[in-house]
Amino acid sequence: MAIEAMRKAQASDEVRELIELRRKALHDEATRLEEAVNRGRQEALRQTACGMCEEGFADEVVARLTGLTPDEWKGETP
Repeated sequence: MAIEAMRKAQASDEVRELIELRRKALHDEATRLEEAVNRGRQEALRQTACGMCEEGFADEVVARLTGLTPDEWKGETP
């Protein structure tokens, strides 16, 4: 009986460890997806700002409407 109880305890530790590893993996994946979405949004804003400039909008107007600095949409800042 003691051996069986010890095996169950070890199995429980292993299961807990697997659950924790899975939780961390899911969290990491969610973080990567969120970062990708944010990069996509920033790129969309940059493209919008570039398009506004091509249409003749003043830099100040583009900056106010997009929240980007001229350096950000002109590609001088990563």
